[in-house]
Amino acid sequence: MKKAVIITIGSELLKGIILDRNSKYLCDQLKKLGYDVVKTVSVGDDIDSIVREVRRAIEEADLVVTSGGLGPTKDDKTREGIAVALNKKLIMDHDLKSRIEKRVREFYSGKIPGNISKQAEVIEGAEVLENTVGSAPGQLVNVENKAVLILPGPPRELIPMFEAVKEKLRTENAFYERTMSFYGIPEAKLEEELKDILYSQKDVEIATMVDHVHGVKLRLTTDFEKKEQLDGMMEKIMGRLGRYVYGFDDETMEESVFKLLKKENKKIAFAESCTGGLISSHLVNVPGSSEVFVGAVVAYSNDLKERILGVSRETLMKYGAVSEKCVREMSEGLHRLTKADLCLSVSGIAGPTGGTPEKPVGTVFLDLYDGKSHYTKREFFKGNRNVIRLKTSVNALNMVREYLIGFGE
Repeated sequence: MKKAVIITIGSELLKGIILDRNSKYLCDQLKKLGYDVVKTVSVGDDIDSIVREVRRAIEEADLVVTSGGLGPTKDDKTREGIAVALNKKLIMDHDLKSRIEKRVREFYSGKIPGNISKQAEVIEGAEVLENTVGSAPGQLVNVENKAVLILPGPPRELIPMFEAVKEKLRTENAFYERTMSFYGIPEAKLEEELKDILYSQKDVEIATMVDHVHGVKLRLTTDFEKKEQLDGMMEKIMGRLGRYVYGFDDETMEESVFKLLKKENKKIAFAESCTGGLISSHLVNVPGSSEVFVGAVVAYSNDLKERILGVSRETLMKYGAVSEKCVREMSEGLHRLTKADLCLSVSGIAGPTGGTPEKPVGTVFLDLYDGKSHYTKREFFKGNRNVIRLKTSVNALNMVREYLIGFGE
């Protein structure tokens, strides 16, 4: 198996100012491409350190991947350091410089700084990798039977660049891996329902991972040449248990809900009590969420439930804030207020105090209202205060997902 070394470059990493979010992603991707990652190392913005680590890595591995240090400022020394380490020249690429300047003008209206040309310096013999998000291009340098892949530091720039070049790095040991995320079905039940599918293919490795907040993940792995066989298994799984599948690979529940809302051209609003805005926070984590999210009311007190959402005092006195009737009235009030296509409300007892024998800590009522019908349920979640709030938030988003795929009650 071929070996790889990852070098993250930047003094901010060593000082703890920023976190290294690239190594985990790169390790996972390189593993799938058939590499054994033998080392990850971080170095500062120092020429001698970069030269030393790159030369050491070239001796140890078939592929060296660096991230960071490709900006236009004086402390960005990755290009220079790697050129020295490989005994190669740095050459100004004027066509590349023009493309970079054009790119910069897309997000900067002022005079383009002169130092931006530094990003157009290319290591002798390197292939330039276009940056579709930022201004710093990457480079791929072949050195005899080895390679150095030079990537920018920001993950939002690094990931699409790596995705574009990874086919050139694939080895004979590459494998194909997919993950399916399930919610609302226990691990044992999942295996029981799928055992004839999962264990009919000897060439596919099966693994399940349980997360008591986000559900069950099913990981399927096989040789890259047998990817069609694995994809066929996934189609059969979807045909049988598709209602429980909320995501593939790294897709989150909120990303799944966002895509479905956008697909169905629906807008949503939340009325949150015990979650205190956590459901809204999850959805707003998704870029572009403004296309589907109207807003939210965090009505923690009974006074706000009554004054803003129109929950009747009689309901609060007779049934309490944690009740089916209360969350239904919260949804109806939210609908009058926002005119959103879907209005979701939650109210519960997150603890550690406030529980009763009839409504112990962990009791939560949820309601989804579409302007005509209610989808209401009572749940009981175990855990500490924050775990109960998090479980409630994920469960609430799953209610929306089920409604949008036609399984809402």
